[in-house]
Amino acid sequence: MKLLTLILLLFSCFYPAYIYSQKTSDSLLVGELGSFNCSEYAKNSLDNFFVALQNQPDKKGIIVLYGEKDNQGKILAFKRNVINRSKLLSFDMSRVKIIFGKPQKVARVQFWITSEGSQLLKKIETFEKSTLSSPIRFDEGYADLSKDSKTVETIRYDESAETCDLGLNFEDFAAEFFENFEFTGYLVIYNSPSKFLKISEILTEKLNQKYKVPKFRIKTIYGGRKSEPQIELWFVPIGTRLLRPELIDEFGNTPCGDILARIDNLFISLQNKPESIGYVVTYGDENKKLSILYREMLIKGQIRYRGLYKNRIKFIRGEKESEIRNELWIVPKGTNPPNFKKAKYTFKLSDSTKPFKFADENYLGYCPAAGYEKAFFEVLFSNPKARGNLVIYAKSQKEYLKRKEDLLQKLSKISAKRLRFFYVKEDYLSVEYWIVPKRKRK
Repeated sequence: MKLLTLILLLFSCFYPAYIYSQKTSDSLLVGELGSFNCSEYAKNSLDNFFVALQNQPDKKGIIVLYGEKDNQGKILAFKRNVINRSKLLSFDMSRVKIIFGKPQKVARVQFWITSEGSQLLKKIETFEKSTLSSPIRFDEGYADLSKDSKTVETIRYDESAETCDLGLNFEDFAAEFFENFEFTGYLVIYNSPSKFLKISEILTEKLNQKYKVPKFRIKTIYGGRKSEPQIELWFVPIGTRLLRPELIDEFGNTPCGDILARIDNLFISLQNKPESIGYVVTYGDENKKLSILYREMLIKGQIRYRGLYKNRIKFIRGEKESEIRNELWIVPKGTNPPNFKKAKYTFKLSDSTKPFKFADENYLGYCPAAGYEKAFFEVLFSNPKARGNLVIYAKSQKEYLKRKEDLLQKLSKISAKRLRFFYVKEDYLSVEYWIVPKRKRK
């Protein structure tokens, strides 16, 4: 009570006209917030509301919380924090009514002071729970694995302020499971793949042990990476699906036969989800400049070999890492792909690089490649002083000239002066692609 009295004294000194002007109003809006975000302004607005009511003992208070339809967890957390703040200030909450307004595009909070018998409540459109017929996001927020990997930490902007306790609302999320038995709870986790399984395990155990939610009603999905680690909490009615991008596989340095098997699994996923799009994300090896080109050619070779879904698979280049790595994603129709950390690659060769065979179409091993011309172009483009030598194996001069013309068209952005062609008579048609860096003068 002493704390509230002190706040009241300070507030009265600076805003006396504001306080006493409320006495003649039937219903007066005395404060408004544009979100449920934690801030000193939000805390001060709530404190000022309590002070104004304390100065007018014959009045009542109404707090209207307008939440976003897909973030009901935030509105419940804010209500709990209002109650916690009132306890800290020893304020009598029996004088305040907290109501949920009709969901809006942008969350906001209104603080009203009213007289006994006010008609304000009849004018406010309130939120009424309806039967869950489609997936709905309950809450979202920062969450990351602790340094010791034993807990999942959610952000707290101000650990000492109850009104700032706007982390993920697991308490109310869990409570919903005991009011409605017709849905499954989904946790969409945005983090590094290496942390995903551990975070899933910790949070599933927490919901089960602390809040008694059955494990079979909880599912976790890897959502990819965002600018900061996050988790979304979803309710998904039984019989419906949560349409989210799905990471179906991830692999690094591995034998080519294993890679081809994984690409075949991508084909199966695309077949099972006819309107979805596949994404192949490649993170290049920072110590091997051309690794990303060779990996892409290998995967494109399998796509060409199978003759499947060429127009439904997109290639993304991710940031360089300590070694080559791929992610395979399925993105359902109507959903946005994950926020991939894209990067631009240049393939500048060192001055000491000697001429080398970049690719060979005649390689008939277990893992044939494709997309040679595009990859060859990228290396030449990154090394404007280098030449490209193309050795064409063909049955006849006519076949050779036809293939040469085709290559000139595909490499038209490279000056023809930088390209040299060589004809070798053979019983098959094939091309060797050579990179010839400019010789250093001694």
